[in-house]
Amino acid sequence: MTADSLYSLMVTQKSLQQFHTLTLAFYRHAVSSNDNTPSLVELLNALDTLDAPVKNVPDQQQIIDILVAGCKCLNAEHEACPAFCKFMFKACAKQIRLTSLRSSHFEICITFLLDGLERVQGQAELRVDMLRALSALVFENASNASKYYPRVSNLLLRLADRSTRPLEVRRMAINCIGNSCASAGSRLQPYYQSYYQALLSNVCVVEHGSHGTMMVASASLDFSDSAIRKVASSTLRALQFILAQDKNLITNPLCDIIQIVQKFIFTSVSTQAYNAMNKEEPAQLPRVRRLPQPRRSQQISWRQLEPRAIGLTSSDSELSDTADTTMANPRRQRDDAKIRINALLCLAAIAKTSPRVLYPQWQKFIPDTFSIFLNNNSDQHGHLAPALQSDNQPLSLFTLLLYDPTVTVRTAVCNTLMAMLDGSKQYLSVASERSSKSSFTSLSERLASTLCDFHAGLICALDKEQHPQVLALMMKLTCVLVVNSPYDRLSKGYVGNLYKTVMKRWDNGSAPIRASILAVFSAILENGPVDQVAPLLIDSLLIDLLLESMVTGQDTELVAMAWQTLGILAKSHSTAIIGDKWDTIHKQFGDALNNQEPAIRVAALKFAESYASSMIPADDESMVGFY
Repeated sequence: MTADSLYSLMVTQKSLQQFHTLTLAFYRHAVSSNDNTPSLVELLNALDTLDAPVKNVPDQQQIIDILVAGCKCLNAEHEACPAFCKFMFKACAKQIRLTSLRSSHFEICITFLLDGLERVQGQAELRVDMLRALSALVFENASNASKYYPRVSNLLLRLADRSTRPLEVRRMAINCIGNSCASAGSRLQPYYQSYYQALLSNVCVVEHGSHGTMMVASASLDFSDSAIRKVASSTLRALQFILAQDKNLITNPLCDIIQIVQKFIFTSVSTQAYNAMNKEEPAQLPRVRRLPQPRRSQQISWRQLEPRAIGLTSSDSELSDTADTTMANPRRQRDDAKIRINALLCLAAIAKTSPRVLYPQWQKFIPDTFSIFLNNNSDQHGHLAPALQSDNQPLSLFTLLLYDPTVTVRTAVCNTLMAMLDGSKQYLSVASERSSKSSFTSLSERLASTLCDFHAGLICALDKEQHPQVLALMMKLTCVLVVNSPYDRLSKGYVGNLYKTVMKRWDNGSAPIRASILAVFSAILENGPVDQVAPLLIDSLLIDLLLESMVTGQDTELVAMAWQTLGILAKSHSTAIIGDKWDTIHKQFGDALNNQEPAIRVAALKFAESYASSMIPADDESMVGFY
């Protein structure tokens, strides 16, 4: 052995010892133990079993030092490399803030991973571990990663290719693509197009038709294979990051991305699939009594039903018992739900970045056939069934909102519908609901029909939902709907039905739910037509609820929202709060000003400002107490 080789070996041994010492110190902090010194591999494997983030280690620099030391002394051939990559993934994903990683440290870490991925060929598990660590390292970290994009891009495009096996390596490369694009902005602009094509190739096929050559959602994906389901889910997740960064991709002639997203949103949405899922959750939801809907014209048209899921047949009768067993598999259900969630995130990204492109295609997701849906899924007494009864209607996001058993799917639907509605007031302002029938359906009538279905579906969902977080999101969705709906051009009754529906949730609602109900009331008071809001204020029920919510000791958010709602009421309907309630309001106002919570004091003062601005002091002695 030469002197240079001996020196290099001594340096490596010293680096390994330093790495071992740092890792041991972290381990002893994490588990509060002084056990005999384990080997490096044992240490890293033990750390991998701990839940992250490790709470006994407040100093992030300690973890960063371990990452840097490990990247300097290990290589892909070292026995500790797989365990170290797992540690790096957890550290970057859950333990440290990547913004605290200096550029020099980031360079050491990403170079270690890229070198290893380029060197390792046959060790699939190690490549997966390295790719997972890389995905965590580059997530929303474009400021550090941008200088490495050429090398990263070449590697990921190769590994994300449809021909790559095993599938888990390809899936991890797809995750890396998505994470590297997250919040990257213009830094990654030269790479979005090639990434977009690579991702689409994993879930689409090229089709030659009358409109030319396009990529369409593949109908041959074998969703009975869990690995293929996971690849599809990861691809959709990565697509939503890219679509959020480059809106030009949405109109790219390569494909109709909205049509592709629609296909995946409704993956395994059927009575058969949902009933199989509900077998895991036997608790029955209460039947929902439908409120009478405002008068509207006959349903405009029937639409050709499309296959219910990619990789599945369109007829229930064609599904075999084997397929039913597969659908009842909990892992299959979780994977299908993740596909729907990630497809919904893609739709939300499109709605946020290119709303004008999506507006004309709303009916792909909210078809104006909700009355057919109600007839197919209600009993003879008009009660909405607790489980989906029929597939004989066009698929709608409200099918998922009402009947998807997975809470996270219903949550994603709420967020997507809010993204679609937000900022749509100008587009919806042309809606016009008419009683007369015509062979020609104008845009204004079509939008009015969609809004009618939107209100009807949301009212049913507000009645049916039992999960508090989803219910709170539905209340927010209701606010967005009220703000953007042109009620002066629609039939009367929508505002009143929304008010009655959310009011029914008050008695059993928690403080956060009650606060969200008051937010709906505020939206109705501010945006509802005066002639439709006034009847809701004839009795003093709303005032009583607001005063009840202001009692000292209540939830801060609820009390502040009560004052905010009262302020809106005072500004637009001041006569509704004058009379025998004024003395109580005045006393509560004094208590609010002495409250230790700034949010409550501010809300109370804003109420006083709103009330004062709506009064002429010379003509109204009730304001004297405020001065």
